[in-house]
Amino acid sequence: MESDDVCAIGICGMGGIGKTTTAKAFYNKYHPNFDICCFIENVKQYSLGGSPLLPLIEQLLTVLLKLKDYKVTDVDSGIRQLKRILRFKRTLIVLDDLDQSSYSEFLAKHCNLFSAGSRIVFTSRNVHLRNQLKTDLKHVGLYMVNELEQDDSLKLFNYHAFGEVTPPASLRELSVGFVTYARGVPLALKVLGSSLRGRTKEVFWKAKLEEVKKNPEIMEFLQLSYKELDENAKSIFRDIAFFFVGKFKYEADIVLKSCDYSPEQELLERCLLTIDRYGVLGMHDLIQDMGREVSKGKHLFLQENAGEYLQNWKDIEGLVLDLTQSTEKQINSQIFEKLPKLRLLEIRNVDGIKGHFKNSFQELRCIYWNYCTWTRLPSSFRPQKLVSMIMQHSNFKMLWDDAMPFRSLKMINVRYSVKLKTTPNFENSKSIERLFFRGCESLLKVHPSIRELTGLYVLDLTECINVKVSSETLGQSSALGFLYLGYCSNLRQLPKKLGGMKLLKKLDASYTAIEELPDSITQLKKLLYLKLDGCKKLRKLPEQIGNMEGLRTFHASGTAIEQLPDSFGDLINLEKLDLSGCKNLRYLPNSLWKLKLLQVLNLNLCSKLKRLPDKLEKMQFLEKLAATGTAIEEVPDSIGQLSRLKILYLSLCNKLKNLPDSVWNLPSLTVLYIFQQDIGRINLPTTVNNTKLVYLSLKCDVRVWLPLISSFSCLKSLVLSAGDESLSSTEPFSLFMLHNLEVLQLYNCTNFGSSLPDLPLNISLLRLSGHERLVHLPDLSSLKRLNTLVIESFIGLKSLSSLPPNLQSLKIYNCISLQHLSDMSMLKEFSDLRFGILNIPKPAVLSFLQVIGLWKQFLPSDKVELPKIAEWISYKSTGLSVCIDIPTMPADNFLGLALSVLFTSESNPFSMKAVVTNQTNGTSKSCLIHLYNSNRGPEVCYVAKCIRGDEISVRSGDRIQIVLHRQTYSLNGFKEVLREGVKVKLLGGHVIQRTLSAPDFASALNNLTKLSPDFLRS
Repeated sequence: MESDDVCAIGICGMGGIGKTTTAKAFYNKYHPNFDICCFIENVKQYSLGGSPLLPLIEQLLTVLLKLKDYKVTDVDSGIRQLKRILRFKRTLIVLDDLDQSSYSEFLAKHCNLFSAGSRIVFTSRNVHLRNQLKTDLKHVGLYMVNELEQDDSLKLFNYHAFGEVTPPASLRELSVGFVTYARGVPLALKVLGSSLRGRTKEVFWKAKLEEVKKNPEIMEFLQLSYKELDENAKSIFRDIAFFFVGKFKYEADIVLKSCDYSPEQELLERCLLTIDRYGVLGMHDLIQDMGREVSKGKHLFLQENAGEYLQNWKDIEGLVLDLTQSTEKQINSQIFEKLPKLRLLEIRNVDGIKGHFKNSFQELRCIYWNYCTWTRLPSSFRPQKLVSMIMQHSNFKMLWDDAMPFRSLKMINVRYSVKLKTTPNFENSKSIERLFFRGCESLLKVHPSIRELTGLYVLDLTECINVKVSSETLGQSSALGFLYLGYCSNLRQLPKKLGGMKLLKKLDASYTAIEELPDSITQLKKLLYLKLDGCKKLRKLPEQIGNMEGLRTFHASGTAIEQLPDSFGDLINLEKLDLSGCKNLRYLPNSLWKLKLLQVLNLNLCSKLKRLPDKLEKMQFLEKLAATGTAIEEVPDSIGQLSRLKILYLSLCNKLKNLPDSVWNLPSLTVLYIFQQDIGRINLPTTVNNTKLVYLSLKCDVRVWLPLISSFSCLKSLVLSAGDESLSSTEPFSLFMLHNLEVLQLYNCTNFGSSLPDLPLNISLLRLSGHERLVHLPDLSSLKRLNTLVIESFIGLKSLSSLPPNLQSLKIYNCISLQHLSDMSMLKEFSDLRFGILNIPKPAVLSFLQVIGLWKQFLPSDKVELPKIAEWISYKSTGLSVCIDIPTMPADNFLGLALSVLFTSESNPFSMKAVVTNQTNGTSKSCLIHLYNSNRGPEVCYVAKCIRGDEISVRSGDRIQIVLHRQTYSLNGFKEVLREGVKVKLLGGHVIQRTLSAPDFASALNNLTKLSPDFLRS
């Protein structure tokens, strides 16, 4: 694990032996050591489609980018995007069940995607895949998972058969017999044991053992378990194995119940099915293979246009139609007339369906068709037994006209169908239980007939930013369990009769315009989760809020709440309380200590809050206490009695008079932030017993505190600001002994003396801020793991030399004397350069942001002056939007778009959102443009950012619109309207074409560093 090489390891063995379990254990243990990680389960499922690599790459990008869904146009485009992500970060990727040579070839050919120190773990039944990787990757290990020993096998079998590791004496010998035939394979032991659970008669055990002796192979074991199911359970098993693995349990339940199938409990008891913590259904790949095998004749997976293949499939009940690799993306509706028993339908990568649905879908229960091209459901599409419609990211403007007769419909999910303007008329669909309209940005209204949905359980209108929801529209909805209204910015009040929703468990009204909560909300005894973050007009809570005895989580960050009601202490089941950013909050009720089950208390940036809760020591379950930026004057010594406290934030509490020694001896504390303006208030503790600190932020007299800091051997992140006592250049100062340190941020460096401290070798991020006299940085070439270097306000710094060999990102702000950067042509991992030469009396400042691989066309020549950059931008606007016409050119010549923003700022807005829309084909791309300002008054700043060609679908002749949203994203995570002190003076865009052969990125950056000092100052 310590090597800087890119390494892979194959975890191999027969099916059911425990390869996935081993890989998960490895991932859970080591993933904190990496910058980014992902675990892709059951990779083999992607081989069912036309192109196995494309969906795998899309899934990798979805997980790595932490998005809900991510699509790329082709494999090459996906690989380019992966390269941009992976080569910046030390990465851990686990690919479970790698079964095709195409996957190993993909890894072998593109192992150069990964940065130093990355690890690739794969599980496979095929040991030969490791040999294929070894041809291109130097370090490829192999771990063979062996069968369990007899004793361990017996314990596992007994646990599943009896619920304990020791069997009854009468069945002990028979247990050994079963274990012998399972041959140490965990899956076989689980399935066999589960099949015997609750059976205690010896005669049954003997008969079962005889069956096992006749069918000793593992797949035959599984077949035996299937054969023992009743017909109802067999049908459920086949449907789930074919259609619902990887989908939510509630999606399957709605459909299965409509087919008169009982719940899947027996499958769970027999270990044929799993449900994860998110409610997603799963199966071991061997069990799913067996399920698909027994489903033949009833379920069909097709990868081509299906007309000629469906003539002999009148008994088909489930169909997955994937035209990813087909040249013909349209299908004819007549094929569905040949499938009279079709119940389950999933459509992938189909552009449309020709014709009418005359005699089709008499038995259809559910349809999955994400990215559906229909603007509304065809009038001939009337499946009377349809219960589930899941058609996310679709092209709908409305679902149907008038009241369509979907009398059996239970669920509609059209999330992120951004053109949808209204919900349908529900008059003839009164059985609906779940409605998902999240992200439907054009949705203007909810049809009044929603009040007639007496069984409605889930309503999700999150991010429907234009919808207007009235109290009358929602009505009382007595069956509602989950109501999501977050980011509905036009919502000004909640239903007055909200208390009538007696079954409501979760209510999210964050970032809405509500000014108060209805008093009736206190009648919601079963409400577990209440989220009101960002409701800036909300000033008070109902006096009797303590009556909501079931509440577990309460979030009200960024609200205008001035005080909590006295009854708040009666919420005795509360576990998480977030009041961060409540700038008007002055006091906490004296009864707050009664929240004895509270685990998280977040008071960050409550700038008027003067004291912590009374009797703090009674909150024995507290694990996180955050009070950064508050006005508290003291921390009680009794805080040392909080034995479970892991995280304590007390930074920037400028009225804090002291910090008790007991803080340093909290037995569970791993994170401590006490970065204060006046270090006189933080005394060096007399005794310190805690050596578990992992994260520490501190302003101190380094000379005095250094021995203590050095004793924290577990530190991974240290934020250190020198106090007013300057260290002379002759005094020794070293942090070299902190071998586990990965992140080091040093502020007020002038007071460290004329040189910087000796640095630990393993740091990956180094931030240096505030030095008036240092002219040259020390040699950093020994820091082989350093990938990010940030230098701020080094006023006298004239040159940077000997940079770390694996540096990827360099950010230099307010270094007004800088004249020379070292030769960067050897920094092969380098990809991100940012300049903010600020506080200079010139009209503009240049800041290049993440311009990756496009430098030959994007950079000005060596002697160009700043005013000519404005001439270089082809399309300019003084407003918040600009349009660009894509010129005629070969497709391969389009490299990307350059965005530029000229703005003035009196404060630091951090970032703004830009939306780039192709008005010709309707696709769009959002991105954040990072801004910088020194917080020293109004300045003119210039920011440039590139969007690569593979990030947005563009062809010759297309018209592109760039819109800059008038909102900024601040450091504390709140979305804020663009402040008065930030004004956009120029928005520009430019088409980047491949006109010359592009140089390698590092060399292009090196050209930038040769720009004259006059240019850097311009």
